[in-house]
Amino acid sequence: MDPELEAFIPLFPRADLTDPVTARKSFAGLAAAVPAPDTAGMEIEDRTVPADPGVPVRIYRPHGAQAAIVWLHGGGFVMGDVDTEHPWAARIAGLSGVIVISVGYRLAPEHPFPAALDDAYAVLVWAAEHAAELGIDPARIAVGGHSSGAGLAAAVAQ
Repeated sequence: MDPELEAFIPLFPRADLTDPVTARKSFAGLAAAVPAPDTAGMEIEDRTVPADPGVPVRIYRPHGAQAAIVWLHGGGFVMGDVDTEHPWAARIAGLSGVIVISVGYRLAPEHPFPAALDDAYAVLVWAAEHAAELGIDPARIAVGGHSSGAGLAAAVAQ
């Protein structure tokens, strides 16, 4: 590991992924402790993307935005959802001026691979097909994420 990055490892809380329920509660507690973002300049809407099964999304629309990013949370494929990702997704929308579609993909181990990837892809396809309804320029849709969400974003982009 890069020595500069290795110095940050003690700052990350340990997660025991052998107990997903407890890990999820701990992760949600950490997310809840993050200061609330300023969402005054945007509309926020919860929806379910029709898929098999439906995929929860939270859409952040800064006023005047036309580009979008389908945003995939981190959490080791085991933790995270649209609620835990709220502080980050709202900040991304507010600072970038793009519509953020935060995806609540299915989590392991209850939903093994490729469930999360299928959900992420379903949301990207839905965003492209519903671009006019969402106020998105269909030529300006990106995918992104952090940690496990970054891996999903790379796979979906392919």
